[in-house]
Amino acid sequence: MTKKKNDSPAYMLLKHVWDNNSEQSGHSWERSNHSMYMALSLAIGSGMTFDLDDWHRFADDFGYGHWCGTPDDRFYTHAVAALNLSACKAYEHANSMSPLIADDVEVPGSDYMHGGGRRKRERLCVGCSVTWRGIRYDVTSISVKDGVTCATAVTYKEREQDERGYTIGRQKIATRIRIIGEAIAEERKRVRLWQKINAALTKDNHVELCKRLGIDPKNVKRDYVYMVSTEILEQVVASLKGKTP
Repeated sequence: MTKKKNDSPAYMLLKHVWDNNSEQSGHSWERSNHSMYMALSLAIGSGMTFDLDDWHRFADDFGYGHWCGTPDDRFYTHAVAALNLSACKAYEHANSMSPLIADDVEVPGSDYMHGGGRRKRERLCVGCSVTWRGIRYDVTSISVKDGVTCATAVTYKEREQDERGYTIGRQKIATRIRIIGEAIAEERKRVRLWQKINAALTKDNHVELCKRLGIDPKNVKRDYVYMVSTEILEQVVASLKGKTP
């Protein structure tokens, strides 16, 4: 067992459960594994502090791989939903992940607080949804390749229905995207540029601005901006400084 001068509260809880489970029933790996899983869930959800190296110590000292379940990213989703930042950072450290913090993220509900809900800015995690280029995507996995953290997100096709109105068949993916940190920064920049342009729109400059953006002025939708390149957005915003087009 790894030695440390000051163990985190989360580690101490798991160690207590590891050392004392099955005292009244005789040893059972099933009971032990389930207890450890629930202990880690409790440590996360109750808001206990984790040290950065805790996940490595869970593996070394408590056989984490035997009871964590596959995939174990459910613990990361749980930490994000429960707003346990230290647990998020410990999981990221153990998996060599960089946090993907995006805007307008809806996280799953948590048993330890009132719902998950939509957050202005939050870490992407499996099970959350995020607005990307004006479309709502569901995050289905997060992976690390060559040191780059990437979230895979999808939209789904509308489900078929039978004559009674019940959905039938399997849910099929309509579009799939991959989101990395640089793309999030680019998307945030595009949103800011569009907000500036949208704030400057008037009846007088409407047609001219639409032409510069390459948008049909007779059929303008707010989401059309996502089809416009960042370069053009920057040019239009620059033209707005100091004068009205």
